[in-house]
Amino acid sequence: MSQWAALAALEGPQEWFEGVLKEYDQRRRLWIAHLRRMGLTFGHPQGAYYVYVNTSAVGLTGAELATRLRRDHGVIIGSGGRIGPEWQHYVRGSLAVSGDALVAGLERMGAAVADLKRV
Repeated sequence: MSQWAALAALEGPQEWFEGVLKEYDQRRRLWIAHLRRMGLTFGHPQGAYYVYVNTSAVGLTGAELATRLRRDHGVIIGSGGRIGPEWQHYVRGSLAVSGDALVAGLERMGAAVADLKRV
């Protein structure tokens, strides 16, 4: 059944796909613009719908930053350490969040990062 679904997706109309690509590209650009303003380094997403953000600039591990963002600012972001120990200083943000929720989350994250950098 899944092979038939994959074939239908490949051979069917592709217009919807172009819209999806455009939407994810806009979200990716939004993430990048906000992260640059925050002064954080990150991996440029090129095919996945995640952004990996290095947390070293704020002096916290990814797990610590993810906890603080969730607890103190209502921002849900994944800890990179869940992927493996070499990712302990990263958080993983999603491009699957859209619209006002994404902008609000990035703005709250920016305020939190600015506060942490002042400490």
